[in-house]
Amino acid sequence: TNNHYQMAVYRKKKAIVGIDFGTTYSGFAYAFTTNPKEIYLNPDWPREFNQKTKTIVLLKKEDKSLYKFGTEAEFEFLRMNRTQQSEYMYFKQFKMKLYKGDGNNRSFMIRADNGTGDIENIELFAIVLRHLANLCCECIKTSTALPVVPFNDILWVVTVPAIWDKGGKEVMIQAAERAGLLDETRENFLLVLEPEAALIMCCEEANIQIDYGKKFMVVNAGDETIDITAYEKVSQADELRPILPL
Repeated sequence: TNNHYQMAVYRKKKAIVGIDFGTTYSGFAYAFTTNPKEIYLNPDWPREFNQKTKTIVLLKKEDKSLYKFGTEAEFEFLRMNRTQQSEYMYFKQFKMKLYKGDGNNRSFMIRADNGTGDIENIELFAIVLRHLANLCCECIKTSTALPVVPFNDILWVVTVPAIWDKGGKEVMIQAAERAGLLDETRENFLLVLEPEAALIMCCEEANIQIDYGKKFMVVNAGDETIDITAYEKVSQADELRPILPL
């Protein structure tokens, strides 16, 4: 079956990485395919005491390259004077600008919060994904003493809100491809709905078994956004069917 084929593909990878690209906070976790239930987090975000860091991007205005990311980006920007700030592009809480509900593949320009320039939304998302992916690879390299961890040796899992339509999801896929996460087969990348990822984790942690035909609701309450979804288990193989996205 297709599921057995996918599992065979995943087992060939060295690691599985989950990237949580949040509206307010972002982070990643990873596990090795030899022991997938032992999950590791980034132990050291600059100027942060959390398991995640703020979704804030500071780009150099001259070439739109990444200068700082996360809580560190906010700290660096706020300590600059206005002349210094004018040399950078500051972005905060830009993720949900993708949600417009029109179903189209959307490429558009996003204005920096400090008004110093614009950047294509796909490129901005790609910059964040590439940065998080590189940080994660550094963590994996440190914990395994491997000289290098190629992106195509990893199964990348990126979460998106349940309310996003096909257009929003396609933008994230394009951003991941531009960030270099997808190999030529595209078999090393998964886009997962945030409430489904949360549900699977809760069931795993609490050892909860959901019976066939059972209907239930998942409430994903973030710092700035809340989405609610309802599901029904439609097979014994843990297949879920959305009843109604709210």
